[in-house]
Amino acid sequence: MANEPANRAAFDIQAGYCAAMDAPITARVCTALAEALDRDSETGRWVLDWAGEPVADALALRLVGGLHALHRAGVDPALSAVFSCVETDPARVSATLKGTLVAHNAALLPWLNGPPQTNEAARSAGMMTGILHLAERYGPRFEVLEIGSSAGLNLLIDRYRFDLGGVTVGPSASPVTIHPEWRGTLPPGAPVEIESARGVDIHPVDVAD
Repeated sequence: MANEPANRAAFDIQAGYCAAMDAPITARVCTALAEALDRDSETGRWVLDWAGEPVADALALRLVGGLHALHRAGVDPALSAVFSCVETDPARVSATLKGTLVAHNAALLPWLNGPPQTNEAARSAGMMTGILHLAERYGPRFEVLEIGSSAGLNLLIDRYRFDLGGVTVGPSASPVTIHPEWRGTLPPGAPVEIESARGVDIHPVDVAD
């Protein structure tokens, strides 16, 4: 059953997640949307009347994904000022989002049909940590098979340089170094050879698109 307060609160919950994960722009947009959402657009009405479980359905990220796509397309200068951190005042950010929901309603509606993919190369740090532990026990050679690989960023794991609490692995000349904040016991410094990497996804994304 639709629950407007819960649907609106889902944006504040997502803002908290984003702030904790060091994603301040998305956190700011989610916080502003929790206040800015109204019934002046079909998009706003659909969000406020969402009949599912808004947090589990990633409702906030669906809408923010659509807004970010508009920013990337360069069709709304005021919105781009928000995503570029030129505009950070909460009241003005909220006013901008209110206007965007109305002005770009038709473009935003399809984004509510499904959750976005959150492709992030840094997630492969967890994979490499596990691989290092396995390499210590079973040897260096691995075949990576990933179910739900989205755009396939994790499948490039052999091209990234990792610094895992001071334990380094991967090509030293890589232009991408993944260096997460490390807490706890360090992984072993075992040699790793990724012989192949393949993945499948029901909605694969072309990162060159």
